[in-house]
Amino acid sequence: MKIIYEGSGKWAQLVNEEKKIFGTDRDEYFDENGERIPREEIVFDPDEDDEEEAIWDSDWLEYEGTSEKLISESTVEIEWEIDDGFGTFGFKNRAGEFVIEPQYAYAHQFTCGLAAVNLNRTWYKTEKGDRYYENHYGYINERGETVIPFEYDEAYPFNKYGVAVAETRNEIRLIDTAGKVVPGTEGLRFSHYYDYEDRFITFYSDDESDGSNDIGLYDTKERRVLCGPSFSCVIQWEEDLIGVYEEIDTNLGYEKREEYYINSKGEKLFPWLIGKDFSVVERPNEDLLTVVAYARFEEAPKNATGAVLGKDGKLFWRDYRYGVYSKKEKFAIPPEYDSIKELAKNVFACVKDDTVTVFRAEESDIER
Repeated sequence: MKIIYEGSGKWAQLVNEEKKIFGTDRDEYFDENGERIPREEIVFDPDEDDEEEAIWDSDWLEYEGTSEKLISESTVEIEWEIDDGFGTFGFKNRAGEFVIEPQYAYAHQFTCGLAAVNLNRTWYKTEKGDRYYENHYGYINERGETVIPFEYDEAYPFNKYGVAVAETRNEIRLIDTAGKVVPGTEGLRFSHYYDYEDRFITFYSDDESDGSNDIGLYDTKERRVLCGPSFSCVIQWEEDLIGVYEEIDTNLGYEKREEYYINSKGEKLFPWLIGKDFSVVERPNEDLLTVVAYARFEEAPKNATGAVLGKDGKLFWRDYRYGVYSKKEKFAIPPEYDSIKELAKNVFACVKDDTVTVFRAEESDIER
């Protein structure tokens, strides 16, 4: 690694992507060769679109599948107190006109031509006098017609493979656009999608007799279980790149994560990252350099805020030290920094003790 910048500060960032110009919080600027550049000579990348315009390109709208893009909107500023959203949600077109009049307690955006909406809420009272409620979610089309009945307590948008999660009081269903339960998913408790592009969805088994909270992966494209419940966390970087985490006991009494990547077939990737003592912070870049972190534990005083509880009842502070690991199975940047961010391909900003050091990888750091 070659140091192209070092100076006081807490961060650095890419300010011009085309020319690879970087800047720090101390208003110093330099290129990928470390050449200093006066601020007045820099053309900064433009800011993102303003919020009003960006809303039409956000969330699920790009994929909604309706003849005219519609956005769910409430006629009031919702504070989410009991029933304050009743009858206030409808759908507007881009001209700002309501094309489906406000009548719902809540409305998700359209995907696959359908939108999950909450028609209303029914309140109940227990024998002890405690109140609880049930929502009535269903799915409508762009004309406001009911396509899937209002029989769910919660319901979420469809992903691009035409599958959505809908919950009753007693079960969590994976349904298709006809409202039918996807075969083979009975008895599984699903999470819900956070992105229309997500192919995989996590699930728990309904069998909780062992006290396990492990999660598995379901493939909505192939309509099959990819991996049974064995993970503590899953991150879908891409359709063919999934980060999975298995928690294992350590002699300190902590839950330590064994981390690795799998592809869409469930096969393990990047074997040089498997079975190490560090955590993988970011996916490997094109040259297979990876930001990783070591956790350090020190005993903390009683009632310490933010401390980790060990199995022996003691509290510990957990601190991380970051480095960059390569396919050569060695550290290109030693794990001694407070934070590391990859600013551009093979350019890493490393912060330690209010000092920013920016490294650029050289050929000797990369395995071709």
